[in-house]
Formats: sequence, C-alpha cells, structure tokens
Amino acid sequence: MMSVMYLTRRRTFITLGALGGTAAAVRLGASPGQDGGALLPSTATPVRAVEVPLEEHLRHGVSARSAGAAGAGRVTGVLDVGRFRQVALTWAGELRGGLMVRTGSDLGWTDWQELALTEHRDANEGNGRLGTDLLWVDDADRVQVRVRGSAPQALQLVAIDPGWQPSDEPDDIELMRLSRAPRPPLFTRRDWSADESWRNGSPTYDNNIKQVHVHHTASSNRYRYHDVPAMIRGFYRYHTGSLGWSDIGYNFLVDKWGRAWIGRYGGARRAVRGAHTLGFNTDSCGIAAIGNFNARYPTVGMVTKIVRLSAWKLDMYGHDPKEWIRVTSGGSDRYPKGMRVILPRIDGHRHTNHTSCPGDYLFGRLPAIRKRASRRARYYS
Repeated sequence: MMSVMYLTRRRTFITLGALGGTAAAVRLGASPGQDGGALLPSTATPVRAVEVPLEEHLRHGVSARSAGAAGAGRVTGVLDVGRFRQVALTWAGELRGGLMVRTGSDLGWTDWQELALTEHRDANEGNGRLGTDLLWVDDADRVQVRVRGSAPQALQLVAIDPGWQPSDEPDDIELMRLSRAPRPPLFTRRDWSADESWRNGSPTYDNNIKQVHVHHTASSNRYRYHDVPAMIRGFYRYHTGSLGWSDIGYNFLVDKWGRAWIGRYGGARRAVRGAHTLGFNTDSCGIAAIGNFNARYPTVGMVTKIVRLSAWKLDMYGHDPKEWIRVTSGGSDRYPKGMRVILPRIDGHRHTNHTSCPGDYLFGRLPAIRKRASRRARYYS
C-alpha cells in the first residue's frame, strides 16, 4: 500500500491501492477528503503538490547496477504522478549517497539529473527535514528516482504543479510570450536627444510583428562615430517637420559600427507601427541601416545587429525569421490595396515598393540574414 500527501490549504493523507510491479499510479488533482467530499486546491492559488514516500518503491524497484547505472543503489519504477513542473526529494537524517531523477511525458524521457542538497535554508526555520533544490522541468507526468549508495531515512518525492494565473501573463500582447532570442543592446531616444515636442500624437500599436522590413537611409557612408546622434535627429526633424509624419519613420536604426538606436517612440518591446514601408507598415517593424548600400557593402557589425534585432522582434511573437508568409497590401506603388502577396518575414523595402532600397549590396545579404536570424532564434528556444 502507498500513502500520498496532497498539499493544499489543508493536508490529508490518502491511501491508494496496492503496488503493481515496480510502477505506481499517483494522481495530482482532486482527492477524497475526510468528509467524503473532494479536496480541491485552494481558490487563492493554483498550486497542487503531491508527496510520495519512496521506501516501498525502492524496495520493489531494480538495482542501479542491473539498470545499467554505475554504482550501488536502487531505481524506483515509473511513478505516475500527474502533470507537474517542479520536482525535488526530501528526507530525514543524513544524506550519504547520491540522488537523481528523470522525468517523462508522452514525448519521452529526460536524461538522469543529479539533485544537490539545497543550501537555501535557515537554521531557525523548517520541520527538521532536508531536501534537494527544486528542479524546474518541462511539462511532465511521470518520474523515476535513482539512489546511489544507501537511501536516507524517510525519503520522499515532491512533485509540484504551480498552475497558472491570469496575472502570470502581462496585459501587453508583446509580453504575453517572453522573447526567447534576447534583446540586443539599444541606444534610446534620449541618447540621440530626441525633442519629444516634435511628436504629433500618441503611437499606434499593432497586435503582432509578422515582418521586419530592412531599409537604408540612402545617406552618406562617410560619417564619423560621433555623428550618428545628429544624423538621427536630422531624420527625425525631416520626417516630422518637413514631411508631417507623427514621428521618425523607422522603428530602429543601425549604424556601421553595429550600434542599434531606438527610432519611433512607444517602447522598443512593443508592436509600434512605423512609417517606413508604404502599404505594409501594419504588423511589421522597420530597421534602417544608416548609409547608402547601392555604393558599398554593409559592415559585418551592421549586418550582425540587423540579424539580432530581427531575431528578437520576430521570435518574440513566435515567428521563424526564415519563413515566407502571405500578407495583404494596404496599398503601395507596387501592390494595390487588398492584394495578397507572399513575402519573406525579413524582406527588403524593394519587395513591397518600387525603390532601390535597401541598396543592392545590403539586399544581397538578406538571405544570409534570414538564415542567421532563424538559427539564433532556434538557439535560444
């Protein structure tokens, strides 16, 4: 027989049926309460936990040596404990051996992982039991425990499903899925001394970033390191003062030293609609390479920063940078309004409009940029 403790706002022990072979069924969730009703998790927290005494499982398990593991000890059978995301082991007394776990789901098993005695404790607190650090795992519903050497007294498995709360996910759509590819370093609007009084109205936000449009500013390549903030202020003044736009058109600008600068106001993480690609600004991000790339190749640093910006913005919304997608034109000089067009996730301005932008030399680097951005996104997934 096996007793299992469910941890909710109050505790109770329940007894499950006899063990069958080396495996046992231990389910998280509602369980019989002492009053005959269901013992449900607290309404104040979605956390559910189960504690499984392991003495019986180790007794009926197999030796670690016969299971192909080095060293003496034993391995439990498969413990079916329902969905969990965290796992640890606790015990009383001294730990003289090694403790390992592996977790499984319908997708298969993880490798065995060594668990270390937790150092996050205080001598003035606790119930007298010692434990391992709590291991965060992918969604799992089964676990095995391996003990090398002698098992400590009263060894128990702890499996926890921390649940989900609406407050776990921020309100902003772009933060509902945290970026896997990291945000590259960015210089802010303050760094290029943007005069915020020039902006006309509040930014417009989309719900997604489906594409990155790559541009060049078609300006000189012969600028110095300290010229860049002034250049961006000039673009800003031209776009707002001369062209009457609400703000600078580009979401980001990249210089030949590989520095990335925040352009349009509204939050770098957010899906701010720019004014950079006529007919295709919705659900997109515009990155402008500072220079004229009909005249020369972009620098390695510039290309690398475009890769990292693109990977960050597209992976934030779950899109593979090397994909091609079907989008609807909002009306450009190349595609009439309402026309469905198949375009790369990372495209050049000339894909959508009759223009030489972003220049032949940068346009020729786009296939490599897509592959590198996709590889970066996969690396951090």
